[in-house]
Amino acid sequence: KSFEGGWFWKEGQDDVISSLDLMMHRYYNSVGRNTNLLIGIVIDKHGLVPDADVARLSEFGQEVKKQFSTPLASTQGKGSQWTLKWKANAAPKFAVIQENISKGERIRAYQLEGLVNGNWESLAQGSSVGHKRIEVLPSKNVQSLRLKITDSVGEVQLLKFAVY
Repeated sequence: KSFEGGWFWKEGQDDVISSLDLMMHRYYNSVGRNTNLLIGIVIDKHGLVPDADVARLSEFGQEVKKQFSTPLASTQGKGSQWTLKWKANAAPKFAVIQENISKGERIRAYQLEGLVNGNWESLAQGSSVGHKRIEVLPSKNVQSLRLKITDSVGEVQLLKFAVY
């Protein structure tokens, strides 16, 4: 029973693997929340990952690449506010924020705002970033995205701020 908390392989359970949607949800809420993703892969009686699991993991990897390989816009640097702009109105799905953790985790609170029909609207807020924070954005046409650091310890050093 892979990825469902079962630690041992059992014959006939290839249809019990997690759906792609569930795996992506777990990705957004683990890797996207500054932690590791524990996939929980099982090994069959031959010492191999079962074919059904291999296929799902491949599908999962392709979906992560599809969602996060080409940003609409991205930036990096030091400061407390960044704005991303792109050429046309779009309904971005995700904002990704990454700190330069070699300098420490400094962000204590932030706010994401989107420029919608000429007005800045709050889209998301959070209390930590660390290695990576993925914010799933509401479905809205947005002309640009602004990240405001509202509380930090020391100067914030972003490794990446991107919208997808």
